[in-house]
Amino acid sequence: QDAFRLAEMSKARTLLESMSAKIAAQQSGLTTAAQKQLRGYETRIASLNHRIAKALKENRIDERGSDETDKNQVLSQLSTFEDKLKAKYPKYAQLSNAQIITANDGARLLPADAVFISYLAHKNEVLAFTLQANGQLTAHNLGEIPALEKDLETYRHQMARGRGRVLYVKKKDTQKLSRTLGKRLLEPLKDIIKDKQQWIISPSGALAFIPFETLRFEGEKEPVIVQHQISYVQSLSVLAMLQERDKAYKNLKRRGSLFAMGAPIYQNLDATKQPTEIDFKMADRMVRSGGDYVRAFRQLDQKWENLPGTEKELEQLNNLFFLKKHHSRIFKQADATEANLQR
Repeated sequence: QDAFRLAEMSKARTLLESMSAKIAAQQSGLTTAAQKQLRGYETRIASLNHRIAKALKENRIDERGSDETDKNQVLSQLSTFEDKLKAKYPKYAQLSNAQIITANDGARLLPADAVFISYLAHKNEVLAFTLQANGQLTAHNLGEIPALEKDLETYRHQMARGRGRVLYVKKKDTQKLSRTLGKRLLEPLKDIIKDKQQWIISPSGALAFIPFETLRFEGEKEPVIVQHQISYVQSLSVLAMLQERDKAYKNLKRRGSLFAMGAPIYQNLDATKQPTEIDFKMADRMVRSGGDYVRAFRQLDQKWENLPGTEKELEQLNNLFFLKKHHSRIFKQADATEANLQR
């Protein structure tokens, strides 16, 4: 129990706190002005985080230090403002408190035919937990798995073949690595998870970038997705919060039937030059070595293009919700913005 709780505390804590803050801001009766001020702090912090990361990548030490100082000041201002809101709005204080749930409480969230699988990975060492609806919690020390990080990276690129200029990979090579990873990550849990229809997987580290549904048990021809319904969540505590949000949403009066957003307007700039073979090689190296897709796109001088087909999809969706009882909210073109999404 203690080990599982420590694992929960180490996973997705920032996301959990962010979700709690958003729920508190939306459901605790804050004034419009207070909500706007909170969003202003969030926007400034996000902007500073982006600048700090960029300065770090470009080795601009002085600028990074200045941005860190500015960020700390904004965080201090936000903390002071939140304390005032908590004192004035008890419900805000209650909702903004991120709750780390126990295994016993989490078990009640699981359907009878489901199993929650939580992985903790550090380099090549892996620890796994399984939790069932009856409250049975088990820990599995998978130990140090040789070349795990390398195999995960290789498998991720193999599964991405056909996207862009990724080298051709033989199907049998992908299936071989699928079985190897399945043997290391799933086989030790087989007695518990094999007969469960639903797998709710909470990965960590490099494990978060591979599709577990494509892995295979030893001796099985088909991937596990054929026999199991697989979903992902950052942690059990996040799952609990998502279920609470779903309950709250279902209790809303005149809640919307459809929220759709698409066909945004991107910066539609044409490429100024055709990328060379050297550009493609450099971009490929950026992606393979560190997953830096942003720099790779810049190297190829690629720009985001508008997606006119998505506007047709929005129209088709809207046609499905034609009854008077339906309440649809559709944002497209200039209205398809992050501000409207978070409103």
